[in-house]
Amino acid sequence: METKFTEILRKTVFVLATTIMMGSTAANAVPVYNITDLGTFPGGIYSQGFGINDSGQATGNGPTPWSPNNAFVSDATTNALTNLGTLGGAVSFGFGINNSGQVTGRATISSTTFQHAFISDATTNALTDLGTLGGPSSEGYAINASGQVAGWSGTGNAVSHAFISDATTNALTDLGTLGGLQSHGYGINNSGQVTGDANTGSNAMHAFISDATTHSLTDLGILGGGAGRSVGYDINNSGQVTGLSNLSGWGPVHAFISDATTNALTDLGTLDVGAMSYGYGINDSGQVTGEATFLASSQHHAFLWDSGTMYDLNNLIDMADPLNGLFTLETGRGINAYGDIVGTGRNANGGALHAFILTAQRTTSDNTTNNVPEPAPLDLLELGLFGLGLARIRRR
Repeated sequence: METKFTEILRKTVFVLATTIMMGSTAANAVPVYNITDLGTFPGGIYSQGFGINDSGQATGNGPTPWSPNNAFVSDATTNALTNLGTLGGAVSFGFGINNSGQVTGRATISSTTFQHAFISDATTNALTDLGTLGGPSSEGYAINASGQVAGWSGTGNAVSHAFISDATTNALTDLGTLGGLQSHGYGINNSGQVTGDANTGSNAMHAFISDATTHSLTDLGILGGGAGRSVGYDINNSGQVTGLSNLSGWGPVHAFISDATTNALTDLGTLDVGAMSYGYGINDSGQVTGEATFLASSQHHAFLWDSGTMYDLNNLIDMADPLNGLFTLETGRGINAYGDIVGTGRNANGGALHAFILTAQRTTSDNTTNNVPEPAPLDLLELGLFGLGLARIRRR
């Protein structure tokens, strides 16, 4: 029969467990993901993932038996890869995809080694050559909802400039520089703001954000100010940019996020003290994905930065997922509105690189919240100690 003391202790343990779990929900709720291996083209040996839209379609590239690299778009339901072909040459790469399923990237043109930026048709997947700014080559890196593309092109003067394309005519507009010779466009939002990097008058390379109307460039500077290099890789619809920057004085490279109003840069930190990090993708919630290094092992791990904390994505996979532990997620490249991530990981079976999609677990009807709480280790320890005490009392 249960004694009064045992009954009180049992109820105390129950209340403590409930309190701890509720506290864990508030303080330690982090996204939990399921992983999809996108595999390769038939006969291919690897693949890389670069862009993802809100339907879960991804784009990237991989080799085939006939080509060293071809761009792909994945099916949102089956995840099967469709080869987007080229512009008449042998090679193509897919870098960005919008919610309509249009892809941009670069592809070789017929009978040459020159590559041109392209935009694909959302239905037929046929590629349209976006041409250049007068030089021999161009690349498309990002595409917005209207079909505007951001990238870079040779200008005919042995330099490259960032461009934005017209959504109707596909004509390229030269975005110029920050006073120097070169610039590159890497990200675009639905307003037509572009981010990338550009030479300043002192020939430093700095991240920029462009004006959606005038296309003038604003220098985002360097983390901490002073000398160094910075690059903007992606921009969300609020105008926040993520990328990488040296710390002041050519220090280590860290991922950053910019303020949508002041453009001030915030250091996202790293996964390992003294190591590097690089921000590649940002969504409208301000979640950032990228990669971070480890000093001792020289490994690269994909990360998620959310609400001030950087997480190793390898630690956020559902424990019950059959692919958990079979991949080392090395790079997160793109993140959609729901927090789903595309990138590249190394398969444990032989170490081949494969494109992956991480699907955030949804917990609300609007599919926008993906936090699944896990109790902190100290919470579990406290519960274990109380449980052990209760078991010993019962044995007595």
